Amino acid sequence: MEIETEFGVNVFLESQKVLMNDDLQKMLSTMQDLWERRCKLLMCCHRLWKQLTDVLMDFFETPGTETFRMDMFRFFVESFSQNINKLKLVMLGLSVSGQCENNSEALGFLSSLLEKVNTPTTKDAYVYALIETARVKMLCGDLDSSFELLNKSSEILDELDSVDSIIYALFYRVNADYYKSKADYGLFYRNSLLYLACNDLFSLSIHEQQQRAYDLSIAALLSDTIYNFGELLHHPILDTLLGTEHEWLCKLLSAFNSGNILKFESLMGYFLKQPLLQSSIPFLRQKICLMALIEAVFKRSPHDRIFKFSTIADETHLPEHEIEHLVMKALSLGLIRGSIDQVDEVVRITWVHPRVLDIKQIDIMKKRIEDWHKSTYQLETFITNVGSDIIENEVLSLRKVFQKCFVCHDVLKRSLLCLQCSYIGCWRRRHSETHAKAQNHIFAIDMFSGYLYCFSCHDFIYDPIFEKIYTLVKRKLNIKSSNIKNSICLSNKGLELPIDNYDYLIDDDSQVICCGDGLRGIQNMGATCFMNVVIQCLVHNPIFRNYFLSDGHAVKNCLQDNCSCCAMDTLIAEFFSKKDFSIPFGPSSFLEIMWKLSKELKGYVEQDAHEFFVCLMSQIHNHSGSKIDTKCDCIAHKTFSGILQSDVTCSSCGNVTSTMDPIMDVSLELKIKSVVGVESSSREHLVKSLQECLQRFTSPENLSNNEYKCSKCLSVSEKAMKQLKFKRIPLVICFQLKRFEHSSTPTKIDTHVNFSSQLDMFPYISQNNYMDCYKDDCIYDLLSVICHQGQINTGHYTSFARLNDNWFQFDDTAIFITNEKTVLSSNAYLLFYIRQNLSYQL
Repeated sequence: MEIETEFGVNVFLESQKVLMNDDLQKMLSTMQDLWERRCKLLMCCHRLWKQLTDVLMDFFETPGTETFRMDMFRFFVESFSQNINKLKLVMLGLSVSGQCENNSEALGFLSSLLEKVNTPTTKDAYVYALIETARVKMLCGDLDSSFELLNKSSEILDELDSVDSIIYALFYRVNADYYKSKADYGLFYRNSLLYLACNDLFSLSIHEQQQRAYDLSIAALLSDTIYNFGELLHHPILDTLLGTEHEWLCKLLSAFNSGNILKFESLMGYFLKQPLLQSSIPFLRQKICLMALIEAVFKRSPHDRIFKFSTIADETHLPEHEIEHLVMKALSLGLIRGSIDQVDEVVRITWVHPRVLDIKQIDIMKKRIEDWHKSTYQLETFITNVGSDIIENEVLSLRKVFQKCFVCHDVLKRSLLCLQCSYIGCWRRRHSETHAKAQNHIFAIDMFSGYLYCFSCHDFIYDPIFEKIYTLVKRKLNIKSSNIKNSICLSNKGLELPIDNYDYLIDDDSQVICCGDGLRGIQNMGATCFMNVVIQCLVHNPIFRNYFLSDGHAVKNCLQDNCSCCAMDTLIAEFFSKKDFSIPFGPSSFLEIMWKLSKELKGYVEQDAHEFFVCLMSQIHNHSGSKIDTKCDCIAHKTFSGILQSDVTCSSCGNVTSTMDPIMDVSLELKIKSVVGVESSSREHLVKSLQECLQRFTSPENLSNNEYKCSKCLSVSEKAMKQLKFKRIPLVICFQLKRFEHSSTPTKIDTHVNFSSQLDMFPYISQNNYMDCYKDDCIYDLLSVICHQGQINTGHYTSFARLNDNWFQFDDTAIFITNEKTVLSSNAYLLFYIRQNLSYQL
């Protein structure tokens, strides 16, 4: 039966009236009146369609209309479905689908509804119907299809600018139901809270509220990713359990939130009756101990977070021999950050995971802030008093420090400034010496160290008066101890110089060069720690730093849009120009440009630091104007480019075929296959050191059968030998330790790989290159390290970098001074080594 005329619609509505009560008849009469008024108009009236839709929505939501909804939709609503809001049409349709006799019939109805709203301008309506389809498929037991539809819905929602909250409410509700069926407690918990955030709690029945509160409580307890209970404890849905048989769950959650082990033990009688909790008692005990550890850390000041094993044992009620394992578990979960000293049985904690605080914890934080305010008052007064002496615009001064050689214009060379004219020449190519001989200018200043050089003596001159002044100034400014503070330069006031003639030192002391050290935190813009660690490593790479600080890339003359070199120049300038280094840098412009240049980086999702490094170097190369990688003189290739030589030896004739491949980094396997023939469980082992990785990387290996055809004897060698060696080693070597395995089951290798502060690359260069390479040129010093904590899909990046003789750890906005021992004990992911014998010092 189809209604094609206005008369037919009226007949249908009249036939339905006689079956309804008085209230429903009035609603139907209103619909009939609006329908007839619409028919009398010569053209469609949007206001009438909206009024009619609103009455229909009220009708479908009224209890007692369930038996009428299907016919009303088929014989009335569908007759003008093209004229009403498509999202409202889907809402009406979803009310109808719930009245279908079975799920198969509901899927058929939803399929026809999807066809009606599948247009480019009605994506919100389409995705709403799609999510409901996923829900019904889940009821049918087809979880795989349901998951695919939910993923498709998520992609559509990401594209929409504005989405009605009812769509998100359904989306998170269905997602929560899916993860509940898969026993994924963490994702169920998060999606359930998001569902409640999009929905009016009082629109749910009291039974549904209590069931949702119970499920959320169980999920929070059993999830291995949830260690922050404050959000649930403060949610009003938990109040629905008060006065019920499950009220004990509220007390148990409170015990976990505060790490109260005694309270946990007292409540065990309740949850022993719950099968899910009873089967997870060992896990729950470990979790409450972790929460007790977090609470103990939180109560202490950030400057007083050194714990003995015995102290942690008292807090967690665990024996001391289990404390190291507990702390390692907390570190691996990202709940805390720090280090363990197994010898002294001490744990140093530098960071604790943020969480929602209860009233008691807020009081602790309030007292801590008050104490901090008192302790910083004197520092505030000091900064205010000396503020007038702080030199601003350090970048201008740095341009003077890292100047180019007047002849070769290369900033990567150690340069000398002539004291008898303004000439600047490099050391290695002897342009400064050539100038000295030609002009008879024998004195020059090393522009990095500040030492005086005499070309007649061919040696540095150490004048006792000059050295005394230098020592006094250095001591006054406390350079060594202020590396983690703002780099400031005070005037000559208060310096007791041992001479009266200032001309002996300088002619004009009105402008004192003041170089910032680049120690500055970086704000996390939303899962951008992968970018922050790479930036820190590049900022503290002297070759990269000097290039951009000395106008290696002419920003003012660059006409390229979204230029990565301009972005890097601006970024590095920020690290050396701000007068207040305590304010973290927010690299929003840099991030935006990288998004535009590399779409795979776009979005606030966790990325791989190595992939970002490779992408950034590629973009810098592209925007430097050079196209040939092997002979490129861009800063990326000058710094990181090397050549890898691959030699294949034919087993038949002994012919060696060599190929040369340019490299920007070296990826090293951590899982090595052993000799074939041993048991499968023992065929693979993990390397223990960087040297072992390099030895494996450059060791000869047999090619598989029929894999190599000799170009000389044309035979297909069954036992050809292949060996990799370094033909040319870059100035800075980037090693990637391949910790992430993206197989059918993605895993992360968390084993520690030993590496040293100094690396000899001579054993790994090709034999043909021995004569061309000085052994001293193969000695490398550790420059920076990037680490990854957490699992393969979720985690956090931190980094270490060396500045002069000091090591610093960078964790987004936080900077910590550390030592070489801590660096070498870290689980490195990326290692940067710099050639020791450069033509300038670090």
